[in-house]
Amino acid sequence: MSIIVGKRLVKTPKIYFRDSDILHALIGIYSAADLFTHPKLGASWEGFALEEVLRAHPSEEAYFYAVHSSCELDLLMLLNRKKIGVEFTRADAPALTRSIRIVMEDLNLDELWIVYPGKRTCELEKNIVVRPLEDFLIG
Repeated sequence: MSIIVGKRLVKTPKIYFRDSDILHALIGIYSAADLFTHPKLGASWEGFALEEVLRAHPSEEAYFYAVHSSCELDLLMLLNRKKIGVEFTRADAPALTRSIRIVMEDLNLDELWIVYPGKRTCELEKNIVVRPLEDFLIG
């Protein structure tokens, strides 16, 4: 399955540290107190969440997507011939953004998941679902 976009894509890759321990060692985080006060807390959580989603849903293909108009998507996966977008946020109450709507349309996504650290699942709009990270955690 190919993805065709009529916009100017950003060529610079985004680096995710999928192993939180390596990231924490590199930036000097040695305790939970260090982590929760560190400016890279969001990047650490995002990398951890991305790893857990990919472990729970091994993808045929997985990408970071960004265009010069500043719209981006943390993870674009092709699963069972469906295009699934995933956005990661540490927000307590994730909301639908203009960027999410644009990405849904540009990529013609079948579904978009907004993964967050909360407990409740809810549909924000047709095919756009807020999902707790714990949905993806494997023993």
